Amino acid sequence: MADPATFEPLYELSSGEFERADREAYSAMHAKNYTVSGSTKIVSFRATHSSAALDRVEADVCLDVRGVTVVDSVGVSQVDSNRPDVYGLQVTFVADGGSFTIDSAAVDEEMPCAT
Repeated sequence: MADPATFEPLYELSSGEFERADREAYSAMHAKNYTVSGSTKIVSFRATHSSAALDRVEADVCLDVRGVTVVDSVGVSQVDSNRPDVYGLQVTFVADGGSFTIDSAAVDEEMPCAT
C-alpha cells in the first residue's frame, strides 16, 4: 500500500458511509505498511429490493475472499484465522450519474453462500 493514489479507482465505485469506511481502512493499512494482494470474486448476486425510480437497489451478495491476503512489512499475515472463505453481504447501491456506487454494505452471517 505504498501509494494511496492507487486507491482512487476504488473510491469511484463507492459513496456515502461505505466510501468513508474504505478511505479510513486503506489509510490505516497504508500507515502500517500493509500489502493487500489477490482478488475478491462475486459468487452470487441477488437483487432484493429497488426503488420505483431504480435509483437505489438492495442486493444479497456472496463474496469469495480466499484469494485475498494482507501482510505486514515483514510478510506476516494480518488476515484473521477465523475469516471465512466466502461470506454474505447485504449491499445498497445508489445511482450516481450514469452508474451505481456501493453506498453501504453489512455482513450477513445468516446468508447462505456456497463455498
